[in-house]
Amino acid sequence: MGKQFEILSLILLRQSFKEFVHFTEPIEWTQVAEFVPVMLSDALGAGLVFGLLRLFYALQKHRPITLDAAEAAKFVTTKKFLALFLLTTFAAIAVHDGWRWLRGVETYPFFEVFYTVLIFSDILLVLISLRYNSTYSVVFRNSGFAVATVLIRLALTAPPFYNVGLGVAAAILSLGLAYIYNNFDLYPPPSAVKNPILKADGENSSDKN
Repeated sequence: MGKQFEILSLILLRQSFKEFVHFTEPIEWTQVAEFVPVMLSDALGAGLVFGLLRLFYALQKHRPITLDAAEAAKFVTTKKFLALFLLTTFAAIAVHDGWRWLRGVETYPFFEVFYTVLIFSDILLVLISLRYNSTYSVVFRNSGFAVATVLIRLALTAPPFYNVGLGVAAAILSLGLAYIYNNFDLYPPPSAVKNPILKADGENSSDKN
């Protein structure tokens, strides 16, 4: 998730530089006035995402998705395969788009296409994680990150000002999800579930200690 926001912040910063093409020498305010707000919006948006990303990284804590070492290893292996698939897809899109450019054929927006792939991979990761842990907090966090990826995808094609709003909203959403998730009890103790039948049968040892 963090890498996605790094890319978004760099794209916003690049877009702010693109407004310089409208500047002529000597620079006259009347000629550039309509482009300055867009440039400031993209630059400030990139800065906000940059700052929020620093907080997002600070909140990251390693919490295994399952206490079973074998199951955790399987989940890590699955994620590595998914990452390899994304790398292969990234390279295939780059080669295909570059080939179109060399042939003089109209190219397609590279990052927009790649983020679309990321959306589906995030949804796939949510479904895979259910195999190892169906705890509410885990499902909600992973699903929320998928929504944040959708917002980033929309930000890449949204008009000025809206793109920044969507990007910052995605960063705030991810930051909030990380903070709340860290304060959730991922593995609630069995004693948290009170079962009067078990108590009556004397199977709840916590009452005897």
